[in-house]
Amino acid sequence: MNILRLFFSFYGRINRAKYWTGWAVSYAVIGAAMAVWALMPSSEALSFAIGLICLTCVFTLIPIVVKRLHDLDITGWWVAVFVVVYGFAMAPRDPTVTSLGSLVLFIAVVWVGSKKGNQGGNRHGPVPG
Repeated sequence: MNILRLFFSFYGRINRAKYWTGWAVSYAVIGAAMAVWALMPSSEALSFAIGLICLTCVFTLIPIVVKRLHDLDITGWWVAVFVVVYGFAMAPRDPTVTSLGSLVLFIAVVWVGSKKGNQGGNRHGPVPG
């Protein structure tokens, strides 16, 4: 699987190693962008570019999670449901709700990345390599 397909395609399945690699690459890019932002002189153009890079990295995690769910034979639409529920839960800006929502998100990310995928092919494709 090439890098563009890993980060931008919603089709197929990925194993746990590619899932965690995708998360690591996204967060490494975000960390590097934030380091550049902190070390460079402040400007609106730089801040906009760094924000765009970070937002892109966050959105590239969605196809990664979808393909990992496919490996578990779970529809990727659950990501959309989770994003909507999480967004509404975060709207009140209550620290307790925010902390609880972040904990649930963390548990979901770890669970999806830790659970062993289906043995053999499923409706989303063959066993990932």
